[in-house]
Amino acid sequence: SLNGSGALAHERLFVFRADSVGVAVPFLLAGSVNEPRVALDTARVDFGKCLVGKTRRERVTLTNHESVPFKFHFDPFPGRADGDAIESPVVFDPPSGTIGPLGELVVAVEYTPRNEGPRSVNVALRVDRKTDPVRLNVKAEAYAIRETCALEPPDATDGRGSDWLPVALAPAPARNAVSLGRVCVDDVVTRRVVVANEGELAFEAEWRVGLKNPRLAASPEFFSVAPGERKACVLSYRPTKTETLRDGDAVLKIVNGRSYAFVLEADARKPALVFSARDVVFGDALVDRFGEARREP
Repeated sequence: SLNGSGALAHERLFVFRADSVGVAVPFLLAGSVNEPRVALDTARVDFGKCLVGKTRRERVTLTNHESVPFKFHFDPFPGRADGDAIESPVVFDPPSGTIGPLGELVVAVEYTPRNEGPRSVNVALRVDRKTDPVRLNVKAEAYAIRETCALEPPDATDGRGSDWLPVALAPAPARNAVSLGRVCVDDVVTRRVVVANEGELAFEAEWRVGLKNPRLAASPEFFSVAPGERKACVLSYRPTKTETLRDGDAVLKIVNGRSYAFVLEADARKPALVFSARDVVFGDALVDRFGEARREP
């Protein structure tokens, strides 16, 4: 039998001897060993710009051009020592297995960045009876969501807005207190929240409002903010009865990011209207010829 590795030619000389009859016959065994033709359809996977903590997925195809099956496994850290517990941001599905004769296998590549910045991972695909591993380079640029939220002052019509400045809001677990002041029943009071995107990637956000008090609302409830863009939202309160709002709930959630919790307070009252008299008596009046009532002087 001939055993070897690598695409090289191998030769071995043997001599068959029968000393009793004076026979010596030389044999030269020659052959070549070829690398298994198992390869990936690409040598590079580029995820481009990614959000920190958000998983991105791509696919590669493993192809076997031989008539025999081969076992394989992916090694994200080909240079690590045995026993080192290192968690890779790159995950393969399946991470190992057997590819059949003249077969193809689609492998999912998942990348979950944990920190900002560019990242390049060289992965080794090890195939049985293959001397050198198949190399796969995985690249990505990871960015974190960078948003700011501010509460704008009330409208100038309430007599206070002209002297107020926007208030920067704190993310959870902090709770941002918002006083809506006095409001008449069946009237509406509003406050504007501005969300700015200071990062490199667009993000989405959504409101969760009115779980405790359905008279609270936010508009728009779901929106996206492009890099460098500012989006204004409106928190509104429309009371239908006399009440004191002390723990109104509202949460602005940045998808794959932070949350901003609000505690809303307001006093809803009926209009305090007082008339000087409930009855108005005009006395006797004459109807003139044009049909109009006219009081006598």
